Amino acid sequence: MTPQDSSPDRAGDDAYDGFRDALGARFDCEIERSADRSVLRIRGNELDLSTEAAVRVPLLTLLEEKPAALLVDATDLSFIDSSGIGMFVMALRVAEVQGTRLAFTGFQAQPLNAIQICGLDQVFAIER
Repeated sequence: MTPQDSSPDRAGDDAYDGFRDALGARFDCEIERSADRSVLRIRGNELDLSTEAAVRVPLLTLLEEKPAALLVDATDLSFIDSSGIGMFVMALRVAEVQGTRLAFTGFQAQPLNAIQICGLDQVFAIER
């Protein structure tokens, strides 16, 4: 799983791929960088143990770059389990330590409900 262009010092787009969810559908992420923030777009339906690394790797790559703001776009995500939620909590802790504003957008009903059940809607910055 290698980015198409892994130059961390330039603005641009990266694509991470090579994962499939439990139903065999492609699961990957796209990265967009700009001067004011980075965006991680999740391209897949089910974020679970089998696909969590497809998000974790590019998410940690972005956090290592220490952007002022990082937006995780979960518009395509229709399901999340505890491994995906745990990964987002880990990312939030890293972001807080280094001063990156981490926000999420586009949660569909099930992922948002799972986050609310855990009480994390009070912790995560969720843009609607």
